[in-house]
Amino acid sequence: MKSAYEMALARMGLSGDDAPRVLTDAQRAELSDIDRRYGAKIAEREIVLRGEIDKARDAGDAAEMERLREMLSRERAEFEEERELAKERVRRNAV
Repeated sequence: MKSAYEMALARMGLSGDDAPRVLTDAQRAELSDIDRRYGAKIAEREIVLRGEIDKARDAGDAAEMERLREMLSRERAEFEEERELAKERVRRNAV
């Protein structure tokens, strides 16, 4: 006979190995710290690159503006991917 927990996992299509893991307070704090650090990195790059984009716009250099926008988009995606990988490492160590 299955427990209510096992039946809930089955409804979600998860096995016991895939079950959501319980995070400790320290792990939650670490996840929050990761979000804070990567949020700051993203904000810093956005400030710098948006300044560069504004300079390119003032100079009338559309090609440079586009290059900088693509760079901003690419760097943002890279930071977000790094953030998710760091958070996943914390989650994998959860009990």
